[in-house]
Amino acid sequence: MSVLSPVDLACACGTPVRVVLARSVNAPRAPALVEAARTGRLHRTACPACATALRVERRLLWLDAPCGRLWLVLPPAARGEAPGALDALDRALGAPEVAGLFGGVAPGVLIGLAGLGAWLRARARAPGAPARAPGAAARRPQHRETAQLAALAAAVRRGTPLDVAAPAWHRMLAGLPRGAHLDAASRRHLAALFHHLGARGLEREEARLLEVRFAVTLDEDWVRNALRGDLPRLWAMLEALPDEHVEENAWLTSIELEPDAAGGWYDPQEREIGIGADELSDPTRFGAVLRHEVGHAVHEGRLGAVDRWLEARFGWRTHGLSDPEIDAWVHAMGGFGESSVEERRDVRRAVREAVGPAGRWALGPGPRLPAHHPWNRPDFGPRLALERTGSPWWEARAGWHRVGPRAFFANPWYATLIEVDAAALDLIERMPDGYAAMSHFEFFAELYAMHRDPANPRRRGLPRDVARWLSRELGPAEPGAPRRPHEEIRRPA
Repeated sequence: MSVLSPVDLACACGTPVRVVLARSVNAPRAPALVEAARTGRLHRTACPACATALRVERRLLWLDAPCGRLWLVLPPAARGEAPGALDALDRALGAPEVAGLFGGVAPGVLIGLAGLGAWLRARARAPGAPARAPGAAARRPQHRETAQLAALAAAVRRGTPLDVAAPAWHRMLAGLPRGAHLDAASRRHLAALFHHLGARGLEREEARLLEVRFAVTLDEDWVRNALRGDLPRLWAMLEALPDEHVEENAWLTSIELEPDAAGGWYDPQEREIGIGADELSDPTRFGAVLRHEVGHAVHEGRLGAVDRWLEARFGWRTHGLSDPEIDAWVHAMGGFGESSVEERRDVRRAVREAVGPAGRWALGPGPRLPAHHPWNRPDFGPRLALERTGSPWWEARAGWHRVGPRAFFANPWYATLIEVDAAALDLIERMPDGYAAMSHFEFFAELYAMHRDPANPRRRGLPRDVARWLSRELGPAEPGAPRRPHEEIRRPA
């Protein structure tokens, strides 16, 4: 059986918050807990008063007998205890009183809920594969690989070149822990080897070490492109971000490079960042795009809390194209006015035809309605909001339909109807990229990119309460590399 218990926490705002935490989970009998862990929602909640995201890391026993695994999940802060904890778990399973209960189950240690989630997703992708998480400590701890890593780093510091053709090198890389499972010393040793390989121009091996260090996969274009120095820049930029935003982030698993392309993108289904190769030639542009796309992955991991804050602070509110959602958008700008039931149906149909289907960069024309129809009144809000949305809509934001302090527009890419405070649009004018007006997703990603770049002078334009929220929820910005004078960036459609 699974064991859960309520725990009382205190939010930074002073509000008491109760969260139910698992102490042990029998996975086959707890599908809801398995899904929560797989999607990064286990032990997460939000303060009911201020919407601050709260995440609790605690020791957790996770039994998956059909997979033959018993995991001890340690908080990231306790990663240094992994070898001793694994030995203690191994001894406990060998005790006569429990040996019969756990026959055929191999113990292991995972670091953090991010490590547990990564293992569950790997199992879902390949259910017949060996039941081992990348970088997890198995019954035999990875002392050998980390010792080999330390020895190679010491040799490199003495001036001895690495033999990357040796089978032992490849075995060590395959057996090393990854990302959050690496201790501080191993991270330093990896950095030493990475810089040694870069000096020798061995980019393929550089890429392999970067994958180990940050627990992401890189596609071959990072090695094939003609520009040198892009991997050290990528390493420095990722290292300047908090661990929980990169290597401990279940919503970031790969970083792709797209030849002959500019800008960047994020795919939440694949949990993948894409960077256009045109961005690599300018370190400032490269860094701005990378941080922006990491911001999307951070948003996905804290979706509820971030969306609640964006609505409470900036008024971002998104409506779909169902009847109730269209009606909510219409009423927010004054309602239908005097109109019959049939005329309201006409309005909803006009909105749907103009905004949907998703995946377009401009609104459709919508139906033609009779001149006497409410739709054609000079002050009819829904029609004005669609006409003034513009193409591309984020560049037409100055002309969006306004009702008091609110602006209204439609997003044909997501097939949604949007309302937002004018204060958000004022802040966008102080951001490096007006693409932040594309959606609340882009708005947050641009905020994240500004916050995480101490060299960006535009950070001083962030309202104090916004800067405090970002620092409290996402960690204070720390100096990163590279630093060069900032330029405007343009992310093409």
